[in-house]
Amino acid sequence: MAYKCDTRDPVQNMKSMGSQMVDPQFTELHFKFNFLVSNIESLLHACEQYKRSLRYFFSESIKMLETFHQVLDERDIVSPSSPVNSPYTNSNSSEGPIRGSQPSPPFREWGKTSDDYCSIPNIGRLQRQMIVIVRRAEQDLLFFEKSVQGPLAQLIMISRNVNRTISRRGAANAEWGQLATRHHDLLRNRALGKKTVKRQQEEASVIKKLQTSLEKFDALNELCKDGLVKFLSLSSQLLEEWFHNYYYTNLRISYALHHFSWNVPEFRKIGIANSSTEAHITNVDQLAAAIVSASGICQDFYVAYDAVSKQVASLVHGLDK
Repeated sequence: MAYKCDTRDPVQNMKSMGSQMVDPQFTELHFKFNFLVSNIESLLHACEQYKRSLRYFFSESIKMLETFHQVLDERDIVSPSSPVNSPYTNSNSSEGPIRGSQPSPPFREWGKTSDDYCSIPNIGRLQRQMIVIVRRAEQDLLFFEKSVQGPLAQLIMISRNVNRTISRRGAANAEWGQLATRHHDLLRNRALGKKTVKRQQEEASVIKKLQTSLEKFDALNELCKDGLVKFLSLSSQLLEEWFHNYYYTNLRISYALHHFSWNVPEFRKIGIANSSTEAHITNVDQLAAAIVSASGICQDFYVAYDAVSKQVASLVHGLDK
């Protein structure tokens, strides 16, 4: 055993009042365990925050487009199917723009369209395209819940079982300390010449209880160390796979947002309309790449919104120490 007191003879190795058994190996394992569990809990919270933020962004975006669409439609500014001033809008009709029964116009190549047609996005079409993005991302978020949040929740549940055993160990240690204090008092009274038959019987009883308490503590201590070692090993295995699942899902969501944002016509209109490029550029891919590159959108996203990446960095930094 690695205790600082000799477990073979608890009577001769009692500490002063308030003393407890100390196992350096357990202390080291317990420290690593607490650090890991704390970071896993923070990581799970960050994952939940990340997931909720994405879903909130999607739902609010769709609501905003729906409201915008209704406002424009009520004022006959733009129809659900055709943008203003497009060749498919009948501006001379007494009923205003052509309604949803008219099929949506084909989107011509960007460089060949008119300025009016290009400058005004079709809100109805934009809303439908946004829904496509949401459905794609929602599938990834379901995978995120199962393969990213699931293992973290499993580790936390296992850690609670380990903590219960650690609490039992602590209670056994406290019980041993109380008995040790009582035995110390009996020894002091005996040294002062207060030895009686009753005190001798009490001392023998305390010694017996000390031995039983020590055996109980010893068993729980070994059980705790075994549980801590297994938990740390299991955490290492799960987290190794977890990193792959997290980055895979994150990249899928990022790809979906980026791909749809720069490949659906209405999103491209918004991106190009808000660009600061003075020259007329017909190559949409080059312009999109320039906008993304100039804005540092990925870096800004991680710095401002991705709480998961911050917790991952904290966890990895701590484990490397």
